[in-house]
Amino acid sequence: MPMQIHVSREGKSYGPYSVGEANAYLQSGELSANDLAWFEGAAGWIPLRQIPEIECPAMLPPPLPAHGVPSHYHHVAVWKFALLSILTVGTYDIIWFYKNWKFIKERDGSDIMPFWRAIFGVLWCFPLAKDIRQHSPEPAPGYLGALPLAYLAFHLCWKLPEPWWLISMFSFIPLAVLVLQVHRINSTRGSRAPYYGRIGLGAVTGMVVGALVLVMAVASSFHWIVPSRVVTGEEIRSADLRFLRAEGMLEDGELPLYFYSIGIFSVADEGNLLTDRRVVSYFRLPFESARLLISSATFEEIHQIETTYSDSALEDSEVFVQTSADADDGFYLSLSSEEGGDRTFVNRLTELWNEARHKKEATGEDGPPAGAPAAVGEAVTPLEVEPAPVGPGAD
Repeated sequence: MPMQIHVSREGKSYGPYSVGEANAYLQSGELSANDLAWFEGAAGWIPLRQIPEIECPAMLPPPLPAHGVPSHYHHVAVWKFALLSILTVGTYDIIWFYKNWKFIKERDGSDIMPFWRAIFGVLWCFPLAKDIRQHSPEPAPGYLGALPLAYLAFHLCWKLPEPWWLISMFSFIPLAVLVLQVHRINSTRGSRAPYYGRIGLGAVTGMVVGALVLVMAVASSFHWIVPSRVVTGEEIRSADLRFLRAEGMLEDGELPLYFYSIGIFSVADEGNLLTDRRVVSYFRLPFESARLLISSATFEEIHQIETTYSDSALEDSEVFVQTSADADDGFYLSLSSEEGGDRTFVNRLTELWNEARHKKEATGEDGPPAGAPAAVGEAVTPLEVEPAPVGPGAD
């Protein structure tokens, strides 16, 4: 006689069912593998799943409780961490460090300072990785100990020349592995932070601002826009060189040394150029787009150089090139102080002026009066020049 199965659930009896019917009800969810069952010949009531003829669906773990078990460390989804880290240009890394150290301080009752450990996260990443590894419920992968070294290496890449410094933007990758390990810790405990995959309004605002900064940085590194700093002659874009030659500011055989323009997409409206023969400043007159006012002086024509260095990254340094004994004769240069480019430009200009001046003195020609050039803010004397390289590595 075919097996007839009686089922008991919550004090009520159902059935009898054939084996086929019981399997169908299990698959549809009308019966549970944990329901008690009895059939003729059974010693007593047993769970359905213990009957050999019953095909139980795969047992799934219960869903994680929303807020029942507090999470350990700062528990966020890996995709959320990576997205915020990239689009906030690494600012979110500091927040992530801070919240992890805050958890450790509360857990251990210690007197550590999470804020400063977050600010210097590159160094404090080593003990944080060690703490996460030690508090993992199962043996953690050995490579966790090497992640801080990888994080440090990525950070040091910002010293590389353009565009290779962009490699530092991938510093989130080693941290993302730690984020994944934190998730494993919390999954084992059956906990999930309420903010795990949620992105708030503040984070969205930070991502929008950071994305704009990132786009500008990438565009500048690949010379899609005008660099915001003084660049060397080798770094001048081909289109900009063609413009300078077409306007007569760069002659055949003349070597460009340094260049700076306040333009964003074009250098056509204003710029400053230093070559191996002269210094040039140009700007387009307001409301006269077709008229370009160009001022230039060979090094022999320079009478004095006055410099006012800027202490602000938002304000350019100002250089006045005096071309005669009359203090009003001359023109101004505007130079970005970013990465010390203004000082590099002025130092090289002063060196070339000194060489031309000494050459005149040696040949007995009349030259500008001896003595240091007047300076406002900080002087650059003819005989004391502070060389400084231009580029991403300059201080």
